[in-house]
Amino acid sequence: MKKLADKLKSGYWKLTVALIVAWLSMAAHGAGEIREYIAYGQFLENTQSAQLNEFLEEPGIQVSNVREFERMKNHIVQHYAGVEVSNSFVRDEQTMVDCVSIGTQPSLRQTDGSFAQVASPPQLLLQEDEDREALTSGGDNMLTRGEEDAYGNEKYCRQGFIPLRRLRLEEMVQFESLDAFFNKYGELNSRAFPNT
Repeated sequence: MKKLADKLKSGYWKLTVALIVAWLSMAAHGAGEIREYIAYGQFLENTQSAQLNEFLEEPGIQVSNVREFERMKNHIVQHYAGVEVSNSFVRDEQTMVDCVSIGTQPSLRQTDGSFAQVASPPQLLLQEDEDREALTSGGDNMLTRGEEDAYGNEKYCRQGFIPLRRLRLEEMVQFESLDAFFNKYGELNSRAFPNT
């Protein structure tokens, strides 16, 4: 009889743990969720003026202190300095996309703040007219002209612009620090999988 009681207790314990894990994962899912469309210029203004206390009630917040919050803000502002955006759209519940000029994409920024020139594709790859058009124009960027997001914004980047996932504070504050955000495991000196 005692063994049966122990098994039942163990079963309840496992069920309780499973329910807690499910609840935590649902709470984490809501973290950083896009609740409205925010134009690129407004996004930059909101980021510059953001205060940590605005995020404290959000699910999944992990940022350790005001200093780290300010580091995250400054990183985003510097990341987008000089970046030219033609239009933006919501891709899914947690992804904003900005159509960024090929010549001002953040990955081209040099140490002096200027942007490096985009390298020309090797001639070997430009043998067919179809390949030439795709490589020189950026192709269709895997987007469909005329398709709209829930807010009526076209989910398409015109020629000369590429889709770039927007880096948002709502997602960054789910990490303890800026360094933890950049650590592929989600926390400093960790080899565990990041929080999802």
